[in-house]
Amino acid sequence: MQRSIIGAIAALAASGVYSNDKTLLDRRVEWLGASCHGELRCLCDQLRLSCGHEYNENSTPHDQDGGKRYCVELRGASVREILDAIVAVHPEYSWQISRGVLNLIPRAALENRKKYASPLDRMIGSLDIVKEPLPQAVRMIGAKVDIQEPTSFVLFGGDSTPVEYRQMSLRLHNISARDALNELVRADGRSMWVFERGSPSGWLYIHQWDMPSSPVSSKKKAIRHPPPSK
Repeated sequence: MQRSIIGAIAALAASGVYSNDKTLLDRRVEWLGASCHGELRCLCDQLRLSCGHEYNENSTPHDQDGGKRYCVELRGASVREILDAIVAVHPEYSWQISRGVLNLIPRAALENRKKYASPLDRMIGSLDIVKEPLPQAVRMIGAKVDIQEPTSFVLFGGDSTPVEYRQMSLRLHNISARDALNELVRADGRSMWVFERGSPSGWLYIHQWDMPSSPVSSKKKAIRHPPPSK
């Protein structure tokens, strides 16, 4: 499908698509069926990819699908084809990939960053994260750009057991909050960040995929902490 977002090509050219990114984009899934506004999460959950989704002001992770069973349903499609299908259904978004992390970003944020004024475009001067659990690391990044609302965490898997988050250590300098979150999920290797715009500054979420090779048991049930009331 034709990519309908103007800023995506320029952004990809500027950041460069790494050889491992091309390999990732060429990976295929046997079948993917996803409800509206949950397509990227379903893709990343199925392939255990690191990713991030910044929702625009007119859509949220909680939107209904308008009666459709799936907004995107594909068989034997590559990651690139799935991403193109997502932005064809939701032309208000663009997709990007950088060093193995997939992002869905509002088109307006790429076309006019000053007017859109996303908190995730704010720069972090310097931040040292030293052996902090993932939830605290996310809060530290959010606090740097005045995202002060509580953060929600979701783990997908089998029967309920306390979550053992990885200890994160990162040195961040002169980087946007979006790029900092990408660095964080890349280092974790089994999670996705989600940012939902709102008053006063928005909400950050983290979704984690359980992986057999991770310290977290491969048999855990989804642990969900609902977002704060709006």
